[in-house]
Amino acid sequence: MIFKEYDVVKGNCVIEISSFGRSSEASFEMKDTDEEFDFRDIPELDAYGRTVPYYCEVTVTKDRVWSRI
Repeated sequence: MIFKEYDVVKGNCVIEISSFGRSSEASFEMKDTDEEFDFRDIPELDAYGRTVPYYCEVTVTKDRVWSRI
C-alpha cells in the first residue's frame, strides 16, 4: 500500500474451502460485517466449514480490497 489508508476487518468468521483440480481457495466470511474475502492459499487450521467459528483479522484498503491476513 502506498498510503496508510486501510481498515482492519476483524471478528468472528467461518472458512469455506473450495477445490478445483490441483488448486484450492479459502473463502473467509466475516460474521459481524457480512463481508467475504477469498484467498488462493489455504491456511493451516484444524477444521473448516460453517460449524467451525474462528476469529479473523483482514487488512483491507478503504475500498475493501484485501491486502493480507
